[in-house]
Amino acid sequence: MAKSWSCSNFGKDLAFLIVQFLDEHNLTDTARALEREGKLFFNMKYVEEAVKDGNWKDLENYILDFTKIDENALSTQMIFEIRKQRYIEALDSNQYSIALEILTNELQPIVDAQNEEIYNELAQLICLNNVRENEKLGNYYTDTETARRSIFAHLKKMIERNPALKDKLNYPIIEHSRLKGLMNHSLNCQHLLCKSPEANPAVSTLFVDHTCGDEVVLSLNDGDCRGLGYLINACKTDERNNSVVPEISEQAQLYTLRLPDPILTSKIDRIAYNNSGFTIFALSCSGALKFWNMKTENANEAREVSYSGFLSNDVGTGEHELVVPCFALSKNDSYVASAWGGKVSLFGLQTSEIELFKNLTTVMSPPPAATCAMFYPEDNNFIIFGMEDGSIRIYDVRTDQVKAQIKAHDQTRVTGLAYSSALNILVSSAYNAEISSWSNFALIKQTRKFLDIGGHVFPGRTCVKFQQDQKLMLVVHENCLATLEGPDLKLCSQWVSNELISDATYSCDGLTIYASFIRGRIVIFDSSFTERCIINPSAYIPKNPSTMVNCWAIAAHPNEPNQFALGLGDGSVLVVEPGEGNWPGTPQLDNVAAGEKDHEMPVDKKLI
Repeated sequence: MAKSWSCSNFGKDLAFLIVQFLDEHNLTDTARALEREGKLFFNMKYVEEAVKDGNWKDLENYILDFTKIDENALSTQMIFEIRKQRYIEALDSNQYSIALEILTNELQPIVDAQNEEIYNELAQLICLNNVRENEKLGNYYTDTETARRSIFAHLKKMIERNPALKDKLNYPIIEHSRLKGLMNHSLNCQHLLCKSPEANPAVSTLFVDHTCGDEVVLSLNDGDCRGLGYLINACKTDERNNSVVPEISEQAQLYTLRLPDPILTSKIDRIAYNNSGFTIFALSCSGALKFWNMKTENANEAREVSYSGFLSNDVGTGEHELVVPCFALSKNDSYVASAWGGKVSLFGLQTSEIELFKNLTTVMSPPPAATCAMFYPEDNNFIIFGMEDGSIRIYDVRTDQVKAQIKAHDQTRVTGLAYSSALNILVSSAYNAEISSWSNFALIKQTRKFLDIGGHVFPGRTCVKFQQDQKLMLVVHENCLATLEGPDLKLCSQWVSNELISDATYSCDGLTIYASFIRGRIVIFDSSFTERCIINPSAYIPKNPSTMVNCWAIAAHPNEPNQFALGLGDGSVLVVEPGEGNWPGTPQLDNVAAGEKDHEMPVDKKLI
């Protein structure tokens, strides 16, 4: 029998979720009203803005929604300070009748022994031509802006000490669009109880439980809500491993290293190791390509990590929120090609001893802008670009010309490129979930297919990455992972997610797949998508962060199968390894396929 939960247990939580929903839909006035009326959260930012703008009456009413004027001495003093400031500003703007009304009708009734002397001094100000002629006030009230900053600092201290308010100053940490997620989860659970579940259902209302087949259905197609169809398809198309999957939730269970960064910018959108594994590159959605050196003298010493700097991209003139950042590393670790909506920048390593790059040139002015890139592995002088108009271009660095170009995908941007020397094919993927294989530089299409998710095709960023053998490739879509084989793109296996995937990659030995999810979970699969281990965000994100930190990118170390790096939403980069041996739930191997066992440090000399 289903448990009936008491609403009193969750009423406050639900109110916070509604406030979040209102804020996410720009209904900020309604959100603040609910915070006040429900006495949920005393918004210090609102107080600061009200003081800054001189909205004294609104501020007083806001405070009195949470406390009575005579509830305690601090509450009385807060209102006195606000009315005092209104009085002084009225005098300063020569509004003497308003000032007199504030003095006699608002300040005088709340004067106590503590404020009586101050009140008498305030009354004498009316006799002055300029309030700054008062010796005490002249030092404090130099100008309105300075005075308001001072009054806010004073109010803030009283608010934090006020017993009626201090327990309402902390806003709970809530995942993005949590209410929508709960709605989707509820609908998904209801769908599991349908006697004849449809393959791709949707709902027309939330007022009644989801009866398949008996209703006219519409899609919940809000950007953050469209997980419903994917959740349901996951239940229909994916066979889960029913055994208990080991979970890592404590920071003591991992070795993690937060790379030093003096200029944390916006979220990390792309991340990669160089081919030696000694340098990590991270491209932020603000256009800064940052990099760190992780060299160590020998295998028995801990790494010394240094922040090496950042490279600036040409940011173009388009709408920045629509930009798709991309970058690529050459096979010999000597060049980086990077783009952020503008021209493609080509950076070169200045010397082999110090990790400093210089901007060699900028090429290929948009439109269209480059949306993905890779160096041709057989010759670093050729760079392959996928473009926002769906075309593929092969650029020759030596001649500064586009050697070949083809319209690869119709009316959609290219989101992924991968090359297999073993098969001599180039594979491209696009935002419309189309995947195509091409014969080397001739760019002759061999095979074309769409990524099928439960009998349907959903648009979304779609990336392709070859396994070590260069015959099997990983397809990463925001709602599923799949493996395809050979030039005919035959589907080998598929895993449909119940939450949005941000990125995924093979380990260097090809035996493990690391997948990151926007809300912070990391799932470690074997190569056939059996879940082997789950890393919860609490294991690598500091406790009680000021904001929800999402995970946007993941990269595997090229020589150490158990190490990967994460790019986070706050602009930081983390390197992660298991606390002991291999990851829980994965085979304990005697050797490393890449033949680089010497790069792995002893357990007691790892990242921390």
